[in-house]
This record gives sequence, structure tokens and C-alpha cells, in this order.
Amino acid sequence: MSDLRHAALACAGRDGRVADVLRRARVVVSEREGMAWESSDGTVRAADVRLVVDGHALGLVERSPAVRDAVIAALAAAAPIALGMSVADVAFAWGLREQSGSYRGGGASDADATSAEDVRRALAAFLAASGDEEAAAAVDAARLSVHGDGLRIEPPLEASVASRVADAWAALARARP
Repeated sequence: MSDLRHAALACAGRDGRVADVLRRARVVVSEREGMAWESSDGTVRAADVRLVVDGHALGLVERSPAVRDAVIAALAAAAPIALGMSVADVAFAWGLREQSGSYRGGGASDADATSAEDVRRALAAFLAASGDEEAAAAVDAARLSVHGDGLRIEPPLEASVASRVADAWAALARARP
């Protein structure tokens, strides 16, 4: 639903982080069955919106409630125009590979949650977007291996950095579609 993404970008306001999240998103819309109401303009239908994002965008919305709220507000403002529906729910899912530069959504490829390289890049981007450059640099320099839901990092990280990386990994894991 690039129409919804484009309309939401127009509603995004001045915070560049909100536009960054929307540009990095693949928007998936599904009509909420059985949820409609009558208004003075007629029947209003509702939609659930899922934004599939990369690690950078997920880091922005996970670590900044203001960014999350502004993205949701932009989608809610844009949905009646772009979809003719209201937004019932918005969810964020990690599922796109990190790109070397800024991209405009839609062209991003799916991340592989079992790929050490995809996970390493997503973790480093998530941490950097969260403002933790130290942990991002440590992850970027490390060798990772993914085993089911577990993650192994070599060489071992300092305890405080390892804890922050584990928190970021948990956020990525929770946000997998």
C-alpha cells in the first residue's frame, strides 16, 4: 500500500525520524472484518496496518515512543484519504534487510532471521538508531551466528554491551512477523 505510505509521509510533520520510518517501511493493510460503523458520511470501515521495517526503523520506534506515536498518527490521518478507511491497529514488524543508503520502501528485500549477516546488520542499525553507538560498533565488528532463537557473538562482548545487544536482539525477535 504505497499510497498509504505516501499519504502518511505528507502527514508526518517535521520530525525527520517519522519520515525515515515511513520511507523504510513496507505497508501491509488488511481490512478489519466485522468492524465498521455509521457516521454522518456513511459507513466507515476499519483496517489493521502492519509496517514491515528494517532494524534502523525498528530501533527508532522501539526506543522513542514519540516517534512511534507520530508514525501511528500520520497513518491514522492518511488512511481515510488513501484507503477510505480508519485505522484500527498499527503493528511494527522486523522483516526488511538493511540498505547501505536511504531507500524509498517497496524495493527493500526481505531479511532472513537465520542469516548471521542480516541479523548483524539489523542489530547494529537498531542500536545506532537507538543512540547506542558503542554497542552498534561492537556488533558491527563481531562475528555472529544464529541458532534458532539464540544468538552467539564472537569475540564475547563486555557485559554491559552484551546486555544492551541482548535487549536489541529480543526486540528484533519480538517484532518478527
